[in-house]
Amino acid sequence: MTEFFKLTPRERVQRARIKLLREKPFFGYALMHVHVISTKDLKPRGPKIVYSEDFVEQLDDEELQAVLCHELLHYLLGHTKRAKALREKAADDQYYRRMNIAQDIVVNSILYKNGFKLPRTKLIVNGSEIRVRQGGILPVVERGELVVRVVDADRKVYEIRKPDEKSSEEVYWEIREFSVRGSDEGHDETMYFSDDDNEMGNTTSKSTAVKAKDVASGIKTPEELMSEAYTYAKMHGNTPAGFERIVKEALKPKVRWEVALRQCISKLIPFDYTYLKPSK
Repeated sequence: MTEFFKLTPRERVQRARIKLLREKPFFGYALMHVHVISTKDLKPRGPKIVYSEDFVEQLDDEELQAVLCHELLHYLLGHTKRAKALREKAADDQYYRRMNIAQDIVVNSILYKNGFKLPRTKLIVNGSEIRVRQGGILPVVERGELVVRVVDADRKVYEIRKPDEKSSEEVYWEIREFSVRGSDEGHDETMYFSDDDNEMGNTTSKSTAVKAKDVASGIKTPEELMSEAYTYAKMHGNTPAGFERIVKEALKPKVRWEVALRQCISKLIPFDYTYLKPSK
């Protein structure tokens, strides 16, 4: 009878999203506004989390929630766009692999602070052992602060202190020499985030057109979704730990330099002149 009532991977994912909406409203609200689909489904445009059904079968309910939120945070923190922005400054042929590790350190530290149960490091999927990046980096608490230690291919240990208070860019420079020899595991066997390379806020005409289409179709930017999710969680008296600084930074007003310059110059231009003779 137990096997008869076993939920499908799709049903388990949906149940995880509903449970998060009740118990961790910030993450639950945000997940409800991002497509979560199987690798077997047609891919809709816009931000989406894509999962392998075999992978979902290997996770318990708490681990599934953690992995979903792991991928969600990559979107909310704008990791794809930010990684591309830094790429030109980093002369590094393994840049994206090292940056992915840095981003996972930041994301998993946030999840740890919010009481998520990250999955074990390795799983057996389709008979072969693969590394699960979402659970490959586990923070610990030492003397009241978070610490992450990661070991590279040369067995060198890197220690990152207070990763929950750092950006992925800051962590990247700390692990800049991280050895990542060997091939990278394919993400299609587990779960990954995709935004179709439609980076919000890009200044090119093509991206501007894409952004206009996204607004028309109701696709929210990471900043908009983060703000709405944080407000929703606050209304329910359950705001996420360690997010107040992140939300404030994401929503900090962006002042255009042309506007600021015009305001400064306008103060220096006389506007109370007259052609009348001065009063005695």
